[in-house]
Amino acid sequence: MITRDNQYAAKSAGILAEWAKTLKVIDGRDRILGAGINAYKYASAAEILRYYGGGYSGYSEADFTALQDMMLNVVYPVIQDAAVPMLANGNWDAAAMIFITAVSSMMCPPSIGQQKILPLRHHAGCSRGQAKVCSTPGHP
Repeated sequence: MITRDNQYAAKSAGILAEWAKTLKVIDGRDRILGAGINAYKYASAAEILRYYGGGYSGYSEADFTALQDMMLNVVYPVIQDAAVPMLANGNWDAAAMIFITAVSSMMCPPSIGQQKILPLRHHAGCSRGQAKVCSTPGHP
């Protein structure tokens, strides 16, 4: 959509549709980090396909709904509590927050973001309680 070349939009829509159909479980030691740093890209791509420049007509409502379902039923359960119980480095929490922000923008209503972002700002598991989340860049 960004290039205005429909072949790229069609390929992107196809990739999103395949992930939505195929991904059924995320497991393994690094599942939280992997889910957080990868799945937000799908949410962002879906939003671009739906809305950028009037949207891509080849990305159907059914495909978008399937992606939403995959995000809610496969990815979200993995990261819903950020890095807890792993108490990993802050990048795991950050990855989870990025995913939650991205996926909440594609949900209607955006209840995930409302329920999860504010509590995560004060999440004790983030870098074992050492990290601070600020809304003003450069503010300690």
